[in-house]
Amino acid sequence: MGSGTDINVRYRESERQTLLARLSRELDGSDGVDDRLRRLTALLVETRLADVCTVRRVDDAGQLVRVARYGPDAATGEALDERPAETSFGLRVLDTGAAVLWDDTAPGATVPGSSIPARSAVGVPLSARGRTLAVLVLVRGPRTTPYTPDDIELVTELADRAALALDNALLLADERANADRLALLQRATAQLSAAADPTEVARTVVTHLTALLGTCRIAVYELDPAGQQLRALALHGVTDPQAWREVPLTSPVPAAVTARQARALWLEPGTDWRERHPETATLLDGLGHATLFTLPLVTAARTVGVIAVAFGTPRPLTPNERATLLALTDPAAQALERARLYRAEREVAHTLQRTLLPTRLPDLDTVEIAVRYQAGAAGTEAGGDWYDVVDLGDGRIGLSVGDVVGQGVAAAAVMAQLRTVLSGAVRQGRDPASALELLDEFATWIPGARYSTAACVVVDPGRGELRWARAGHLPVLVVDENGSRYLAGGHNPVLGVRGRPPFGEGVAPIAAGQTLVLYTDGLVERRGEVVDEGLDRLARIAAEVAGLPPEQFADQIVGRALAGAAHTDDAALVCVRVLPPDIDLTVPGSARELPAMRRRVRRWAGHVGLAEDLGDDLVRAIDEAAANSVEHGYAEFDPPGEVHLRLGYTPHDGVRARVADTGRWRPPPPDPGYRGRGLQMIRAIATTAEIDTAGGGTVVRMQITPDPRTPAVAQHPAPPVRPSPGRRRTELHDDGRSGDARRLTLAGDLDLAGAAEIRDRLLELVTAGPVLLVLDGPTYVASNGAALLAEAADRAGARGHRLRVEVPPGPARHALELSGLLTLLG
Repeated sequence: MGSGTDINVRYRESERQTLLARLSRELDGSDGVDDRLRRLTALLVETRLADVCTVRRVDDAGQLVRVARYGPDAATGEALDERPAETSFGLRVLDTGAAVLWDDTAPGATVPGSSIPARSAVGVPLSARGRTLAVLVLVRGPRTTPYTPDDIELVTELADRAALALDNALLLADERANADRLALLQRATAQLSAAADPTEVARTVVTHLTALLGTCRIAVYELDPAGQQLRALALHGVTDPQAWREVPLTSPVPAAVTARQARALWLEPGTDWRERHPETATLLDGLGHATLFTLPLVTAARTVGVIAVAFGTPRPLTPNERATLLALTDPAAQALERARLYRAEREVAHTLQRTLLPTRLPDLDTVEIAVRYQAGAAGTEAGGDWYDVVDLGDGRIGLSVGDVVGQGVAAAAVMAQLRTVLSGAVRQGRDPASALELLDEFATWIPGARYSTAACVVVDPGRGELRWARAGHLPVLVVDENGSRYLAGGHNPVLGVRGRPPFGEGVAPIAAGQTLVLYTDGLVERRGEVVDEGLDRLARIAAEVAGLPPEQFADQIVGRALAGAAHTDDAALVCVRVLPPDIDLTVPGSARELPAMRRRVRRWAGHVGLAEDLGDDLVRAIDEAAANSVEHGYAEFDPPGEVHLRLGYTPHDGVRARVADTGRWRPPPPDPGYRGRGLQMIRAIATTAEIDTAGGGTVVRMQITPDPRTPAVAQHPAPPVRPSPGRRRTELHDDGRSGDARRLTLAGDLDLAGAAEIRDRLLELVTAGPVLLVLDGPTYVASNGAALLAEAADRAGARGHRLRVEVPPGPARHALELSGLLTLLG
């Protein structure tokens, strides 16, 4: 008998050692705390020490939280999940700190607090270093042997070993969490130190809070200067951002409370905040917030902002997370205050800079000017970029641009002095090189002015001459229909260099229609590329938009040159279009003279910089007035008299035109028939139009003012003027049949002369059958041509036929729209 007992004891000891060894392998094979506990529950069920096993960890608030459970089937698992995290059985183990046995032999007995059938259960604490880390509960079902003292002893030993492994895992997790917290704080502090704008500070805070806390809703506010409300700098995950852009400081919301009281609010599970603040609880429930933290951003004993973090589900903070949040507020508050001060200084500098730049530009008849000043991106200091435009009299104009070394208010002050000195020198009649000599002398004794750059240009449209000098500044760009090019020569050292040679200057011809472009380095320089790349980019963009009016030209230059790159520096731009002289032209009153007049007006409109469609309309209006003189004013004159055209442009008034003849005014008949569309077109095109017949002959005066709100379309460069070989005759080409219609193609213009050349043949063909008349896009259609098409359409309709006109988008189609015939002939 003794021998058998000894064998049984040795067998049980062997099983115990095997189980302990397996437990060690399972727990050592995992790093995570919760994963180790899940392996523990699985091992106890698989080795038949329990039919059901659960583990509940003790959280930082001393509450039991379920982290692992293991059962024989899914139904048992669901029943376990339905049990509350804290049960009377588990709390007894937590309170006593020792194993607790439950045994019930009654039929249908269940685990306390659940519907799981049970015969016996034992709960043991997992304790280490004098504190309970978790509670382990093992349950045996009705058909299993109840727990014995030997079982409890074995379970206790397993629990002690598991507690040691759990404690090590928690220590490791804490060590890693602390390392992660320090790394996050180091990264955040470095990025916050580099943030120069309050919005950038807020974005940095959001980035690191989401890395720390995962999915959550975050609001970062700054307190307005008046201390009356919170203004949102960043809203992350907020469902209704517009409603939370501004929060009055008198509001009951937690962020406002934190700002008023300069203390953090921790509205989280496991505390009695709902009982103490029922109104706040109702507010947060309505917003879908189950957990909320608000922290003040305080620096120098003054609240400058608030951070609010919310969760849609109960989410207590770990001690490590709480410590990280608190540690993050100090550098965030300092960064926000520094960024606010910097923003205020920058706004002062930019305000000063803009105040010191020209408030209005000279209104000259010889040039049209557009200027732009683009401040650097938010978070950068105001620079010392400047420009000026000076009326020198006699149609001449002085231009200057420059860039002061340094940034901020001091640079803006230096900029103002340099601009004043250079503009004054030019006004005194100095040439560009001499003006820069004076500026250079001035720069040597003004603090902060040395090594600045400047360019000075004098434009004399009357003489067709351009003179310039540069002190270390980027070259002047000239743009026309042939492309763009930088002016060589006139390059000198930066201001304030001792021992330099005398400043030199460049001289070049300047012609009507050419545009000068002066600029500062912020327009062409980008990080990571040499300045030549920026200069090439500027020249390419300017050539592509050369035909735009100066205002739209400047918009395109700035928009496209600065697109696609971080814009950190201020940029100044001056664009000067040399306007052509007024046209004062007298031609014989013949239809064959009108095409040459149209070509001259078209080129003049291109030099002025009118948009292409507006230039087409100007040509059309003048041609209609001149055609009216030829066709009606001189109808009974042999030889006919002359047509006088006067055409001018100013940036303020737009285009003013006067077309006059000395013929006889013929009032329009009551029924003009197919005619009378010329004056209709003129009035549709011109801003104002009037006809004067009082002084003998007819005078048509019109004004066309470009609408600055209408986007301009770049003109195709006007071709250079060449001797004309003579007007080409207008003809109809018969292309054969197109369905049931005869297809005709018009070659030449359908103006006064062209309409007369094809009239008889067109009317003959539309009388014979249906006709499809094709007009190509560039064909010019005057009111006389439109009248012929209307007459032909009526002639065809009277014979039961149809005239259909096919015309693509372009000047010809626009003419038919103005005459009201497009729908009829389409």
